[in-house]
Parts: sequence; C-alpha cells; structure tokens
Amino acid sequence: MRAGKVLPECLSPAFTAAAAGTPLYTVDAWAGILAYTFQIYFDFSGYSDMAVGLAKMFGIVLPLNFNSPYKATSMIDFWRRWHMTLSRFLKDYVYIPLGGNKCSTLRNYGNLLATMIIGVPPKCLSPAFLPLSRFPPHSRWAQWYTLRRAA
Repeated sequence: MRAGKVLPECLSPAFTAAAAGTPLYTVDAWAGILAYTFQIYFDFSGYSDMAVGLAKMFGIVLPLNFNSPYKATSMIDFWRRWHMTLSRFLKDYVYIPLGGNKCSTLRNYGNLLATMIIGVPPKCLSPAFLPLSRFPPHSRWAQWYTLRRAA
C-alpha cells in the first residue's frame, strides 16, 4: 500500500467526523489537515515518479517536475519546487510573450492575471470546479454553489 493512502486512512475518523458535521477537537482537526496535506503531496509525487519512470521505459527523458516542495523556505520557493514544468511553460509561452515585467506596473499585473487565468484550466478540468477555484472553500458563495450543483 502506498504512503499517500496509509496516512489518511489512519486518520479517517477526522474525515468521517468532519463529513458528518460533528465538531472536531483542535488536535483532530489539525491531524486531518496534515493528513490531507500529505495525501496531496504523496499523490503528486507518486504520479510524477510514475510519469518519469514510464517515459524512461520508452527512452524519453522528462524534465524534473517535483523537487521536495515541503523543504522550501518561502512560498515562492514552494511554488518553484511544486509544479516546475507548468511554471516554466507558463513563463516561457504565456507571460514573456505578453510582455512580462518589461512594461508598466498596470500592464505587468494584467500579464500576471492573464497568465493565471490561462494556467488554471489545466489544473482543474472540471467545469463545476472552475468557479469554485476563484473563491476560498469556506466562503458563503462556494457553499451555496456546491449545494446548488448537488441539487
């Protein structure tokens, strides 16, 4: 059994209680948050390793896409370590052709916004998730939208 599945299953009481709407103790809530964080980490790391290994079987060398992001010293360093190929692609083929930061401040912010809007769909292909990706999950709008979609 892989590590990304073992840890969350050990802490499934926290997930079950949260899903049922039962109040959680602070320790249980933090355990659930950490378990989910590690699940995402192990899933992404495992999928990246599988893609690199499969490509090597066919003689293809893929660039490094994941470099221990939890060892990062800042949020900028975290993002640079997490999605290295997506970041490189967006920078080289979207941000720089739009003008990058070699223009006015307002235009630079517009370039950043356009790059993020273009970069979001590959990360969340579900049309139902796209509007929710713009809002924090605890917002009233996100809760209303989720309930409306379920009905």
